[in-house]
Amino acid sequence: MDGALGAILFALAVALTHWVRRRRFYRRNGAGLEVFANYGDAVGRRGLERLALLAAGLAGVCGLALVGLFAARLLWLAG
Repeated sequence: MDGALGAILFALAVALTHWVRRRRFYRRNGAGLEVFANYGDAVGRRGLERLALLAAGLAGVCGLALVGLFAARLLWLAG
């Protein structure tokens, strides 16, 4: 069960990171600058994206840790 939960958390982290980076990419204009409707929109969206990337990082680390613990437990039981 730990291995499956770890894999799900890691996949969630990858998907969330992809979602944020894709949004940033499509928000750029021809000069490569991010374009927002107003200042509040810029602050709100960038803040939300930072929180999403933080959550993705935590989910990725926890997911890899769970997969590692699962693998270590399998090796310990086999040995």
